[in-house]
Amino acid sequence: DTHHCIVFSKKFSSTQYITKQLVIVPTLEAFQTLTTFPSHKSSYMMGGAGVADLFLKQNLLDDFLLTKIVRAYPGDTYFNQDLLAHWPRTCIKKTSGFTIFHYINPTP
Repeated sequence: DTHHCIVFSKKFSSTQYITKQLVIVPTLEAFQTLTTFPSHKSSYMMGGAGVADLFLKQNLLDDFLLTKIVRAYPGDTYFNQDLLAHWPRTCIKKTSGFTIFHYINPTP
């Protein structure tokens, strides 16, 4: 199967078609107007707190994998875990340094 990639980037002011399988979009609204990607395929969102926030607030995810790291790191962006507060979760893996949780959207 051919993979299709949609990249979110604030560096672009409009949708950019790089190849038949790769498009760059500047906003969630631009993403929602795409018509060139197969709708029957499973989609995977990978990204940081900003992209996750966009998708979760619009209820666009069926499930979510979250790695919680034990050690604190300095930074200027943090993921709002309250967005997953009502999602049932299962622990997939736990180590001394991190834990991976699988969350399931109760209202897909």
